[in-house]
Amino acid sequence: MTNQTIEKAAISYLKAISGMYAAVKAFPEDGYIIRIPVVPPVQVQNPWLNDYNIYTVDQIFILLPEQGSPYLLVLDTKLRPYFYNFDGDVDALLKDLGFYPVPSQQQGKYL
Repeated sequence: MTNQTIEKAAISYLKAISGMYAAVKAFPEDGYIIRIPVVPPVQVQNPWLNDYNIYTVDQIFILLPEQGSPYLLVLDTKLRPYFYNFDGDVDALLKDLGFYPVPSQQQGKYL
């Protein structure tokens, strides 16, 4: 998988944001975080991002908690973190990256 294909997949997750990720602890105790740089930065038109003055994204973080669904971390220009739920399947991206996290007890989680 090329870097451009990886970026395209990550950008598709930005377009599929379905709301804010609400949790007391935003970072999972167990799991993984994948950082995907976006070069050049991409312009975004999404109310969930734009309402927080995020109009350009130069990196996307995909959080893969051991328990629960994947979610996104996006930083604004002052590097403040914003966490979002999204509708998307990360399995194809993980396979293309050659990254096979150990699945949890949930069947079909990740790979």
